[in-house]
Amino acid sequence: MTVNSKARHGVSLRYALCYIADGMSRSESSAERELEQLNAEAFDAAGVDLTQIDWMLALSPLERLSALYETAASLARLMSHANTD
Repeated sequence: MTVNSKARHGVSLRYALCYIADGMSRSESSAERELEQLNAEAFDAAGVDLTQIDWMLALSPLERLSALYETAASLARLMSHANTD
C-alpha cells in the first residue's frame, strides 16, 4: 500500500473523528475544504472510488475470496426476498 493510498483509506472516518475532536476550534468552511481535498484524492477522474481498490489490494488472495463469497451470499439473500412480478 502506497503512502497516498494510506492517506485515502478511511477518508470519511478520519474526517469525522477529526471534526468531532476539534470541531469547535475549526471553522466549517475549513473542514469542508479539507473534506473536498480528501475526496478529490479518493476518486479518480472517472469517479472510481480508489479507497475500495486500495482496500482490496491490501487483502491477501484468501481474504479477497472471502469478501467475494460474503458479498455473493448477501446478494443471494436479498434476491430471494425480491418481488419478481
